[in-house]
Amino acid sequence: MFAGAMSRPRLLPEKSFPSYAYLPGKYPHPVRDPLGHSYRSDPVTVAVGEALGSDVFLWGIVFNHGYYWEAHEDVGRIEKLTP
Repeated sequence: MFAGAMSRPRLLPEKSFPSYAYLPGKYPHPVRDPLGHSYRSDPVTVAVGEALGSDVFLWGIVFNHGYYWEAHEDVGRIEKLTP
């Protein structure tokens, strides 16, 4: 986590942050490694009309708290919905 991250608002405060922010070579891959924080977690689907107001989008903003890899995964789900 980087300096000042905790001063930013949490958009989904009821959801816990992962145990680590993925950094290649330092931590297990979140979804491919059995020790990863999201290993075997089910992907969340998002309806096109609800994408920007969805929890997936709001969770994707964890980028602001230093979880860059995790953010790109969730924002990528929404990008796939756009034409």
